[in-house]
Amino acid sequence: MLRMKYKNFTVMLSGDCESEAESLAEQSGEDLGADILKVGHHGSKTASSVDFLNRVHPAMAVISVGKNNVYGHPSQDTLVKLQNLGITVYRTDKNGAVMVDTDGFKTFVNVMIK
Repeated sequence: MLRMKYKNFTVMLSGDCESEAESLAEQSGEDLGADILKVGHHGSKTASSVDFLNRVHPAMAVISVGKNNVYGHPSQDTLVKLQNLGITVYRTDKNGAVMVDTDGFKTFVNVMIK
């Protein structure tokens, strides 16, 4: 898990973290807030707990996932959690490559559909 801050912009890159790692991060007492969350473990059911999402409180989330993958990622449960929290979701299987640019104050999201 990596949280990066540049001026007023913060991104949380959660890699393949699942609920156990998310829980450890929550218990650390560190600031987990971020403007953008790279959703853990390709949006699987075992990642992105509601508690973790509430602590990160992102406006946007990116799910890196292959189209028609054999694991069924992202999980519908995860998508519903993100939707219920009002988080805008970008998915590489639907949107293609997702590029995020920032000057530290404004954020620009570009998608590169194949």
